[in-house]
Amino acid sequence: MPLIGSLKHRKTAVRIGSVEALGLIGSRQAVHPLVGLLNNDKSNEVRWAATISLASIGDEAAIAPLISALRDPDKYVRSGAAAALDIFGWKTPEIQMQAYYYIAKQEWGRIPPLGEPASAPLLWALNDRDPRVRAAAVDSLGELHTPVARGACSIALRDPDPFVRKRAALVFPKCGIPLTILPRGLSRRPRTKPSPYIAAMLNLMFLGVGYNYLGYWFGFVLFQVFITINLMTIAVTGSPLPLLVIPLMSVPYSILFAIHAWYLANKIPDL
Repeated sequence: MPLIGSLKHRKTAVRIGSVEALGLIGSRQAVHPLVGLLNNDKSNEVRWAATISLASIGDEAAIAPLISALRDPDKYVRSGAAAALDIFGWKTPEIQMQAYYYIAKQEWGRIPPLGEPASAPLLWALNDRDPRVRAAAVDSLGELHTPVARGACSIALRDPDPFVRKRAALVFPKCGIPLTILPRGLSRRPRTKPSPYIAAMLNLMFLGVGYNYLGYWFGFVLFQVFITINLMTIAVTGSPLPLLVIPLMSVPYSILFAIHAWYLANKIPDL
C-alpha cells in the first residue's frame, strides 16, 4: 500500500496526512506501521495522529501500544492514547495504570483517592515538559499525605518554573513538612532572574537592547530609534563620519540607560 510507504517520508506533514488517510481507510495492514510511528516517531504531532488512527481502525492489537503511550513525554500524545483507549472500552484493575490514565486525561481530582500506588505516576509527571502538568502533579501529591509526597514537595520547590514553585509552596503544609524548612527548600531553586550586569552592559553597548533583554517592549523601539538617527544623519550629510561621532556623543545617555536597566533588573523578583 503506497500510503504505508509514505509513513517514512522525511516531511512531517506528509507523514501526518498518510496516518490520517490510513485511519479513514481502516485497513488492519496499517496497524503495525502505525504502532511503529507511535513508538518511535520524533514528531509529537505524528504520534498523536497515530493514536487517533489506531482507534479508528479498531484492531485490538493496538491496545498494548496505546497503554504504553499513556507515558509518552508529550501530553497531547498521552491524551490521544487515553481517548483511543476509551473508544476500545479499555479498563484496568491496576491502580498505577489508572493513575497514568488520569494524568493523560488531566483528570487530576480522580488521582488522590487512588492512594499510595498513585505516588510513582505523579512523581513521573513532575518531570513533564509542561509546567502546568508539573504544577497539577504537585497539587495531587499534596492530597496524598504520604512520605513520597513529602519528598516530592521538596523537589518541586526547586523547579525552574516560578508557577510550579508557587504551587509547591502553597501545598507544603499539606505535605506534612514544617513551614520553617520552606525558605531552605526555595533557596535551592535555579536562579532564573535576568542578570542586572548583562542588562546594563547591553544598554551601554547597544542602546535599548538591555531593556529588551529584561522583557520590556520599548527596548527594541529605543534601539530602532537610535539606529534610525544614525542612518538619517548619514543620508543627510553623505558621510559615514556620524557612525563614529553619534555613538561617542550618546555615551553619557547610554551610561544613564545602563544604570536604569541595572536598577530595573534588580527589582525583578526571583521567586
